[in-house]
Amino acid sequence: NQDLWENNPHYSIITSTLSVAIANNLLEVKIDKKQGTKGEEPKTLFFLNRWICLKYSLSFSYSGWRTISLDRLGYWIKNGFDLAEANDLSLTMDNLYDQ
Repeated sequence: NQDLWENNPHYSIITSTLSVAIANNLLEVKIDKKQGTKGEEPKTLFFLNRWICLKYSLSFSYSGWRTISLDRLGYWIKNGFDLAEANDLSLTMDNLYDQ
């Protein structure tokens, strides 16, 4: 929904961050990929540039991704990524931006 992206300040930071990362070739985008459970809706996948993977000794594989919500991504952009918090299920959509 285009209005949701344009009018919601929480999502505007996500669109801005992803746009800059894609424009600077930091992310590779795969649109409408059928991954996961059979019959699921196609997804948009973002992969790190292969040179970044090489520099930081990350896998070159396109597998092993996991689904995260846009709200979770927005939280990470705003507050930084913390491995301990990454799997904390108490961070729901209602309180992601309040922290």
